[in-house]
Amino acid sequence: MQSFRIRTARHRLPVVDSAQCAKAASGILYGRLAARHALLRLGTPDQEIGTGAFREPLWPTGIVGSITHTRSYAAAIALPASNYTGIGIDIEHLIAAKAQHTVESTALVASERTLLKGLTGDLSYETSLTVAFSAKESFFKGTFATVKHYFGFEAVELTALDNASGTLELMIVQPLATNLPIGRRFMLRFGFIDSETLITSFLW
Repeated sequence: MQSFRIRTARHRLPVVDSAQCAKAASGILYGRLAARHALLRLGTPDQEIGTGAFREPLWPTGIVGSITHTRSYAAAIALPASNYTGIGIDIEHLIAAKAQHTVESTALVASERTLLKGLTGDLSYETSLTVAFSAKESFFKGTFATVKHYFGFEAVELTALDNASGTLELMIVQPLATNLPIGRRFMLRFGFIDSETLITSFLW
């Protein structure tokens, strides 16, 4: 099992490469392992991460964090709640061509699809679509503890994406919470683990 780090949004995330031994539920196991490692880096005693009623990770009091895993990777980050309201990270393999239409119709509205198709530079549509999808996943994870209920992809809209800086902007278009009103905008970051895998992060 190979371990390495990925820098995103000024923080280092512990990442476990589980490609050789991860299938099905083992991704969850490696995600929880990464979470425990993230807590240890904060000086928190080693402990299991609980699971809430919505299957969300339950972090120790005073900690905000996020876990993500795919068929090949798992990652986690933990930060002091005294400095941050929430954090969300998401790793995705590039969306396959046969799945693009489904993702477009469920995760994006027409204006977002137009924005992505109008992008110039070396970011393919396949990649930018995956970035947009992953960013909304990260936003959901990072705000769930505040919103306290499920909400759809349509709650936020992609308004900008810049490959050169590895940033994108999401704007809230449905009221989610008192401090998450319609019109509030957030900048998220994205980067690449390998040529077929990317990671997004949301911090507020």
